[in-house]
Amino acid sequence: MAGKALIQQMEVYNEDEKKFITVTAEQQRLAAYVHQQVVTGSIITSIALKKIRDEKLYSGLGCSSFEEYCSTMLPFGKRTAYRYLKIADKIEIAFPVFKQLNADNRNSDNSQNSDNVVTSDEMSEMQNIGLAKLYEITKLDDEEFKELVKGGKLGENGELSIGDIMDMTAREASKKIAEFRKKYQEKLSIQGEKIKKLEDEKKALAERNEELEEDIEIANEKEKLFGGAATSYEVKLTLLNDAEEHFERFVKYINNANIKPDDTDNLQKKFVGLIKKMADTHGYMLISYQEVTANFGV
Repeated sequence: MAGKALIQQMEVYNEDEKKFITVTAEQQRLAAYVHQQVVTGSIITSIALKKIRDEKLYSGLGCSSFEEYCSTMLPFGKRTAYRYLKIADKIEIAFPVFKQLNADNRNSDNSQNSDNVVTSDEMSEMQNIGLAKLYEITKLDDEEFKELVKGGKLGENGELSIGDIMDMTAREASKKIAEFRKKYQEKLSIQGEKIKKLEDEKKALAERNEELEEDIEIANEKEKLFGGAATSYEVKLTLLNDAEEHFERFVKYINNANIKPDDTDNLQKKFVGLIKKMADTHGYMLISYQEVTANFGV
């Protein structure tokens, strides 16, 4: 398969698509190159293995599925392969512009955002950590993982460092990371409680402000009814507009009551009483404001 597959186009059955697909010579060369990276070391292995899976390069190696590739072409088992994939996912989340392994950029310098690029020194340190401990590191949050890899230490006082992890056994590293995660989660819990308390206080303040606004509105209404006589144009106009609005509502209420002779005496008396109040009010207004009403022929 090795000689023939890498020099000419071939047909390979793809289990995902349930059909035979054509694999070009270039695809086969790329697959072979990436496959070589899979067996070089933990970091390169993880990124290369992810590329093999995501871009279905296993077809270029004559495999019908990623599972077949894992079982027939890798020097480790499927469980280990998926640990490598988890490492790759973590690396690509923490470093979005991590250099991809393909035939076109093998020699590129990839001088993109330096905050997201893994340097050769960092790569070397990560390579030396080993799969088991590197897998334990992936249990950190994305930002924690990035801080550890970029800065070499994690925590306000550097409680966890790559150097420490390299000196530990995988079990010791697992325990150390678990302890750090516990402290970190406790810190997050405390911060969460503080945030919730502030949110509750903010909500209570908003409710109190709403109550105060209602109190102010009621006070303004009382001021209009029981306060002293208005002196400014703006206040007088506001009061007249309010009076007009209430009068229109009063008339609408009276009309909607629809009092008729066959209604009870109590309803009819109530209605007549309101009409009489209207008449009394009319007379009072004419007397109280005769200087104004006379000017307009009321």
